[in-house]
Amino acid sequence: PKKYSNEYTPKSMELSYWEVIKVTFTGVSPDRTSSNALPSEYKLPYENVSFKAKDGITIKGWLVKAPNPKGTILIAHGWDSSKDGMINYSKFLYKNSYSSLLFDFRGNGESDGNYTSLGYYESLDVLGAIDYLKSRQDTKNNRIGAIGFSMGGAAVIVAVKQTNEIEAIVLDSIYPTIHQNIARRFKKVYGFPKFPFATSLTFFGGLLLGFNGFDLAPEKYISEIDIPVLIIQGSKDEQVSIEDAKKIYRNTKEPKYLWIVEGAKHTDSYNLNSTEYEKRIVVFFNENI
Repeated sequence: PKKYSNEYTPKSMELSYWEVIKVTFTGVSPDRTSSNALPSEYKLPYENVSFKAKDGITIKGWLVKAPNPKGTILIAHGWDSSKDGMINYSKFLYKNSYSSLLFDFRGNGESDGNYTSLGYYESLDVLGAIDYLKSRQDTKNNRIGAIGFSMGGAAVIVAVKQTNEIEAIVLDSIYPTIHQNIARRFKKVYGFPKFPFATSLTFFGGLLLGFNGFDLAPEKYISEIDIPVLIIQGSKDEQVSIEDAKKIYRNTKEPKYLWIVEGAKHTDSYNLNSTEYEKRIVVFFNENI
């Protein structure tokens, strides 16, 4: 399967220099990425599923059902990814008796929609996934947890504020504010200053999509969450710093856990140390859902 890039390059951001100028004033519409991998290639039993986000957008996903599951884990991918980049996580969860629901956020993979809000409206996709699980006879009584990667983590946090159904969450490479995250991308790849480019994109992108971009701040929302949280952060992440992760951790209520993975880049902790990654997540969910 395709290994998604963790490097800051124009290619990984899917933007040319002129496109950067354009999105600064028109918002973000990601290219759809897919490795065309299937859970069956990992010897996982799965079902193609389709459900509606809270605002009616059709979301496509895979439901991997473990025998006698301890619970069902939502797996929320990040920017420039899709559900097929998340199968490894479903595999170790299945091995440890957890079912999982992998899905493409709006505007990504096979799902409908033609834009991303970098976590804000994607929270409606997460809430739709919960509604879907609760509507099925074979999953409605399962306890629910979630793993969110970068943008997916932001979507999970926003969703948790609006539901009592999620009992514990893992946040891998979660950014503190979208404004700061965009600024770092522009600075690293293009050498552009935060103002006017990142500031304009945050403002106009949010305005065009109908929300305040500067208010998309997981570091603030996390303080309003009353469930167990495990934060995973790579020490070599160029998009989110260790201090960012520590700030989010400080704002998080107990019970909370922070794991800094030495040498890991953005959302790359599993690839660097899969054995410890699996152990920590399984123990976390075993203790909290």
